[in-house]
Amino acid sequence: MENASKALLMAGGMMIAIAVISVALYFYSSARGFANTSEDILSSSQIQSFNRFYTAYEKTNIRVVDALNILNRAIEDGLDTDMINSSNSNIKFQDGHYTVTDPQYYLNSASLTLGYDVEGKVNKVTIGG
Repeated sequence: MENASKALLMAGGMMIAIAVISVALYFYSSARGFANTSEDILSSSQIQSFNRFYTAYEKTNIRVVDALNILNRAIEDGLDTDMINSSNSNIKFQDGHYTVTDPQYYLNSASLTLGYDVEGKVNKVTIGG
């Protein structure tokens, strides 16, 4: 009789140990999922923060001076850049930046087109004007 009660106590102890381990694994996997979700949210907010500078000018008729500032910022950020009508004699590329030779040309209008990667981050800036 004494052996049977000890066997039941050992079996009960094993069941409790398995239950505690299961609960611990459940909480660990839940916490891991929370951490991954937090990283995704942070990544999303970083992309929005990065894009904010460029998207503020998208779909608006902008001045050439703003277009060149955006294009130069894109070069600094390492994005692909393109300028439509780059043969325009009023705009020159020198020392890694675009500049305007005629100050009056700064007031002309230009267009901005953005390209996005699969994550939604701006990866190409095209200026026309």
